[in-house]
Amino acid sequence: MLIPADRIASRDGQGLLCLGVMTGGFALYEIAFPLSASEQSGYAEHGKEFLDALAYRASRDPGSYVGR
Repeated sequence: MLIPADRIASRDGQGLLCLGVMTGGFALYEIAFPLSASEQSGYAEHGKEFLDALAYRASRDPGSYVGR
């Protein structure tokens, strides 16, 4: 899954680095979640490729990422 440049990652009101991902089957919806420390390290080391893989995993299993 490719992430548009303006949606790669953003900081929320508390300064947390968050990722927004479109998911769903029949009806699409967006989930947004803060990146964990290890995910932030992966992003720092591998850049957009890391976020593409993370977004794919989150879109396939959104329940694991919602509510962080």
